[in-house]
Amino acid sequence: MKQKPKPLPANNEPAIFTKTKNGLLLNLQISTGASLAGVDGIFNNRLKIKVNSQPVDNAANKEVIETLAKFLQIPKSSIIIKSGSKSKLKTVLINGEANEILNLLKNL
Repeated sequence: MKQKPKPLPANNEPAIFTKTKNGLLLNLQISTGASLAGVDGIFNNRLKIKVNSQPVDNAANKEVIETLAKFLQIPKSSIIIKSGSKSKLKTVLINGEANEILNLLKNL
């Protein structure tokens, strides 16, 4: 049975986010080989992202960045995979003002 996405807490700062001086660290859970790519809510204290690509030749990582950038309406160059480049569990740094980024995510 598919787990329903959990809404963000009222303070907009759940454990999945860490503010930094450069922006926001965001923990992700990636699902590869999906028929529809996109952001799929919050699961297990991680933002779940579905991508069409398989984890071959960095294709899935590139699609994760593209999907997240499109969702947040920010440049792809603002997103850097900080850890988990070979894992379904990733942490990305989103460069920019942390509060502005949180505002973009609050309606999940």
